[in-house]
Amino acid sequence: MTCIEAHPDPSRWLPASLATHNRLPVQHEHNGKALIGRQQLQLPVSLQKVVSTGTLAFPCDSACLLLGPWGPDPRKHLVLRGRLNSICVGDNRLSLQLEVDKELPLIHLSLSCRRYNNLRLKHGQRLWISVPESSIRFEHA
Repeated sequence: MTCIEAHPDPSRWLPASLATHNRLPVQHEHNGKALIGRQQLQLPVSLQKVVSTGTLAFPCDSACLLLGPWGPDPRKHLVLRGRLNSICVGDNRLSLQLEVDKELPLIHLSLSCRRYNNLRLKHGQRLWISVPESSIRFEHA
C-alpha cells in the first residue's frame, strides 16, 4: 500500500481497518438550519424533518468523490466539502481521509481505484463527496 498523508492529530486518526462508518455531529441553529462543524447542510428530503442535535452516519464505501459541488441531486444526496488529508492506494482500493472541519473527525472513504484512476489528487486539495440518502443514518443525541 502506498500512502501520501499529512501528519494528522493522532486523536482524529482511525486506522482504515477500523473505519467502516463515518460519524459526524450535527447541530441546529435557531433558524432550523443543520450544521456539521461550520458547514451548513442541505439535507436530502428524507432527512429534512430532522431538527434535533445528533449524529449523521454513513458507510466509508457509500460516498462518491466529486471535484465540485455539482452533479448529484441535493434532494437525494448529502454533499459535503472538505480538504484531502491523506491518500492510500492498494488492493484496487483508494483510501482517502477528508477534513470537513478542524474540530471534527476526519471522513474516511474507501473507493474503487478503477473509478477514480484518472484523477490527480494532492494533499490539501478541496474536494466534495456525495452520499446517497439511502446510506445515511441519523442518530438523535
